[in-house]
Amino acid sequence: MWKEKKAQKNRERCKQNYEMKKNDRINALKQKCHNCGHSETSAAKRKRKERKIKADKRLYETERKRKYRKSQNKDPDIHTINDIKNTFSNKMEKSRAVKAMKRALPTTPKKRVAVMATYLDNKQSPTVQSLEKLKFVITPEEKTDIQLGNAVLNDLKEIVDQAKFSRSDSARTALSVIVASTSGKNITKERKKTLLSRKLGLPLKRISKGKRVRTQIFTSEKSCWTYIERKTRKDAITDDVKKIAYNFWTDPNTSRPSGNKNDTKRIRIGPKQFLKHPIYILDKSQTEVFNDFCINNPNINMNQRTFERLKPYFVRSAILVTLQ
Repeated sequence: MWKEKKAQKNRERCKQNYEMKKNDRINALKQKCHNCGHSETSAAKRKRKERKIKADKRLYETERKRKYRKSQNKDPDIHTINDIKNTFSNKMEKSRAVKAMKRALPTTPKKRVAVMATYLDNKQSPTVQSLEKLKFVITPEEKTDIQLGNAVLNDLKEIVDQAKFSRSDSARTALSVIVASTSGKNITKERKKTLLSRKLGLPLKRISKGKRVRTQIFTSEKSCWTYIERKTRKDAITDDVKKIAYNFWTDPNTSRPSGNKNDTKRIRIGPKQFLKHPIYILDKSQTEVFNDFCINNPNINMNQRTFERLKPYFVRSAILVTLQ
């Protein structure tokens, strides 16, 4: 493509230089005639006009032929696979042409490969260009796209293999994002949904669910991936209520810090990451704490097991020590 553009620029530059030189010669001739004192006759004007008409006609014909040749080169004879099938009149004629080509090639496989590879490497050949359009020969750009697609697919498969066996909410959300992002209209149009499920190692129903989630999110008012989460029940406890129950466990009337500064509770929050907090000791039983919570918050409907599940990790019951 760039060679054709470069050739076009060279032709335009040559044409421009020719016109400039032509104008310079005409101006020089007029200046010479003016200096000599010769006057232009009507016959000279008529001949000049006839020559100009002929030159314009030649230029018009040249441009017309150039455009015609360009249009013929732009539209090759072979467009689809049906054109290939209809090139020969019958199968026998096609078979004879294939045999003639085989006889023309070298006898050893290595030499045949070398000859065919060199021929297909010629990108200016109309035959090679037609083969590239029909996808029989892969272009360098398509080869790069295939390598990129394989690399992206392998990375997605590694993430899916790590996330699909995890039970955490973050892993479930990440897997839903990946499935929804890869289940677009192009996969459905090309009928590659089953192949995608095999490559990612996921069930076909999961891919279909990802397409439904993608459509639902894109058509909603809050189209953001952070809203992909587990469906909640209608009577589920809100975050504000959970925060109230959490803070009630650390209330001064419910628990107190331990008198020993070395009494700390450590919890693991990540690989080689831990969180420390001083231990709080309850002054009463957990049932009594729950009853106090119900009295202080009569509008909140919560059972005791859920309330105890919201207890901070650093709060523990008092240990009774019997003295002997």
